[in-house]
Amino acid sequence: MEGRYAGQEFAPPEVPTEKDDQPFPWLAMVAPVLLGVSMWLIFDRPAALLFVLMSPMMHMGNFFMNRSKDQRLVKRSIGRFDTRLAALSAQLLTERTLEQQAPTRRIAVDRRSADGVVRARTAQVDPTARALVLPR
Repeated sequence: MEGRYAGQEFAPPEVPTEKDDQPFPWLAMVAPVLLGVSMWLIFDRPAALLFVLMSPMMHMGNFFMNRSKDQRLVKRSIGRFDTRLAALSAQLLTERTLEQQAPTRRIAVDRRSADGVVRARTAQVDPTARALVLPR
């Protein structure tokens, strides 16, 4: 029988996922405008018009900030994936070299002796050799 290279298991890197694009917040922009205009008409307060102006600007700013943040996160996760994939490739290459350089051990089983015990011995094997020579 041949001894096998035990090897090692490696965890794969986490694949980045893309988030779905968020829809533009039209309702969140229109509702404060309607409320501000109605407050200005009902209470005759010019400060309500500031509310009408600033609310849509805040919503648009928030929308575009979130969009750019999501794009940065996706780029960062792709970079992290590429780095971990390169590290895994290097580990696998090192492990392949170790596997190829590992000496092969064969187990020779002697027949049962007179006392009924099975004897086994291991020996270093030259992969190019045709015959197995066991040490005594």
